[in-house]
Amino acid sequence: APKPDRANAGMWAIGAGHALTHAYSAAFYVLLPFVAKDLGLSYSQIGLLLALRQFMSMLVNLPAGMIVDTVGRHSLLMGLALAGAAVPYLVIGMTSSFGVILICMALVGIGTFLWHPAAITSISEMYPTQRGYGLAIHELGANLGETLAPLLAGFLLAYLSWRRVLSVNVAVGLLLMLVVVRIVTRARRQRI
Repeated sequence: APKPDRANAGMWAIGAGHALTHAYSAAFYVLLPFVAKDLGLSYSQIGLLLALRQFMSMLVNLPAGMIVDTVGRHSLLMGLALAGAAVPYLVIGMTSSFGVILICMALVGIGTFLWHPAAITSISEMYPTQRGYGLAIHELGANLGETLAPLLAGFLLAYLSWRRVLSVNVAVGLLLMLVVVRIVTRARRQRI
C-alpha cells in the first residue's frame, strides 16, 4: 500500500488545498445563525445564499473543466480557486449589504468548483500509477476540512465575533494556500 512520503508531497498538498476549499464553507455554516441575527436576514435569504453558491458551482462545472484543459496551468488555477474561495468570505466579513453577500456567495461557488478539474487532472498527470490513492487523499482533505473547520469556528465564536472568525478562517487559509501552491508547483516540476 502507498505510504506518505516525499514522493507523494504533491498529492498531499492537493488534498490540503481541497480541505481549504471545503473548510471555508463548512465554517460559514456555523457562522450563519450569527450572520443572520446580526444582519436581520430571514430564513429565505439564508436559503438563497446557500442555493446561489451551489447553483454557481453547478453552472461553472463544464466551463471549469474546459478552462483547465485549455489553459493547462494547473498550479495557477488551483491557486486562483483557493483565492476565489477565500476572498469573497473576507468581503462578507466586512459588509452588511445583502446584495454584496449574494455576489460573494456566487463568486465562492465559481471559485471552489474551479479547484476540482485542476486538482484531479494534476493528480492523474503527476501520479499515473497512484490515481486511486491520490483521489482518496483528495477526498480525505475535503472530509477533514468539513470536520475541523466547524469545530474551530465554534471554538473561536466563544471569543470572537462572527466577522473576526471569518477573517481568521480566511487569513489562515490564504497563508496555507501559498504553501499548497508552492508544494504542488515543485512536485509538478519533479514528476512531469
